[in-house]
Amino acid sequence: MLRVEQVTKRFGDVIALNSVSVEAGAGEIVAILGENGAGKSTLLSCIAGFAAPDAGSIAIGGEALRSGEPSSAIQLGVGTAFQHFSLVSTFTVAETCALAGLNAADWSRRLPQGISGSSRIGDLGIAERQQVEFLKARLIGRKLLLLDEPTSPLGEHDVDRVLRDIASVADDGTTVLFVTHRLREALAVADRILVMRHGFVVGEWRRLDERWESGIESELLSAMFGSSADDRASKPPTATRNRAKTPGSLVITDVSDGMQVELLRGHVHAIVGVAGNGQQRLAQMLSADRRVRVDIENADGTRSVQGEEWLRGHASVIPEDRIAEGGAPEMGLGETLVLRDLAQGREQHGGLVSRRGLKRRAKSMINYWSISPAGVGSRFGDLSGGNMQRVLLARALDPEPDLLVAVNATQGLDAATTDSVRERLRESADRGTVVVSFEQDVDDALRFADRVSVMFQGQVSAPVEIEHVDRNQLQRMMVAGW
Repeated sequence: MLRVEQVTKRFGDVIALNSVSVEAGAGEIVAILGENGAGKSTLLSCIAGFAAPDAGSIAIGGEALRSGEPSSAIQLGVGTAFQHFSLVSTFTVAETCALAGLNAADWSRRLPQGISGSSRIGDLGIAERQQVEFLKARLIGRKLLLLDEPTSPLGEHDVDRVLRDIASVADDGTTVLFVTHRLREALAVADRILVMRHGFVVGEWRRLDERWESGIESELLSAMFGSSADDRASKPPTATRNRAKTPGSLVITDVSDGMQVELLRGHVHAIVGVAGNGQQRLAQMLSADRRVRVDIENADGTRSVQGEEWLRGHASVIPEDRIAEGGAPEMGLGETLVLRDLAQGREQHGGLVSRRGLKRRAKSMINYWSISPAGVGSRFGDLSGGNMQRVLLARALDPEPDLLVAVNATQGLDAATTDSVRERLRESADRGTVVVSFEQDVDDALRFADRVSVMFQGQVSAPVEIEHVDRNQLQRMMVAGW
């Protein structure tokens, strides 16, 4: 049904795809694994018509895809749901579906619980937006459904639902290609797994093979990351217990509704909860709300700051949506890196911005954080997910803030990049920053954090030391509030 032959795609000097060939039959589920920058999303973009290959051909249902034309892919029955949504925040769900040319009778009966046609996209949580995107892609993709990290914005309670939906789509005869970093998901539903590395397809595993049943996780990891994968898989939890902590705390109060959160310096505080229970509101209150009062306690005493002073000089955020909230796709890498500097008035003399100083600073950050490609003029939107996240980390942590809010900071990242991001956050906490990490996965929170709170129906529970709570307790609090 799908035939990709010898496709090559370059971005400047970077070869994103190198003579890649892929075939998939009707009703087949093919999972694509690989570390960040391996070429997975670029492959899907070429099949969807968003990117034009420099060489090779693509056919769907025996018909040639017109290179670089999304309309051609849609006409051939290709639906797409990418990691960064193609939704307009001011539109309603009904307007979104109408814009995609969908029949109201089809989409209205498939709407997830809690979402209506009149729901405004901008009012939905990121997990709910993902469900709308998936629904739209499913209805357009009569022959082929392309999914890029379909579960990455979801908590664990929603993941199984998505996997069931993928299986249901395939049962109806639609071919599914989905990119994921989660081995469990690939092994649960895929008929075949492809591993990409450095722009090549380096391995293929079929469910019918005997080795599938005997356990292929180590093989997959080695194909994805090389010989160091086994060492990485056995790496101990990131969090280190019983270390000396920086004295002091932050008490953050929303003066409009009285909500208050106390956070200890030098700690990683995890926030877990089923999607849609107020995580967005809490993240905004902590890092972007001018109506807060913050009492900063340290060895020198306590002082209070409010509003603009707090936001400009003391708090930073790693947003959940790298594209919509982290930076404009068309913006240069250097410009994206120094946005926080501009907001806080650094590299300014006599009211004038020093472009040379900002460029020098951006180059320094690129080198320190190993961001690739390294040119300050590279487009932010052309970076891989892992490199986008390095950009946001660099911007948020340089200079070190009093509070860092990280919203699903490892969403859609491979194991190596996830380890790197968590290590950077841990190092920041060790230097005295309060790190608040919104986590989708309870196990991740238990491995990474020092303290954990649960969001339930808009309320945040009192933080508990990780040593005094277990997985079952947290899950019960997430679904029942007690």
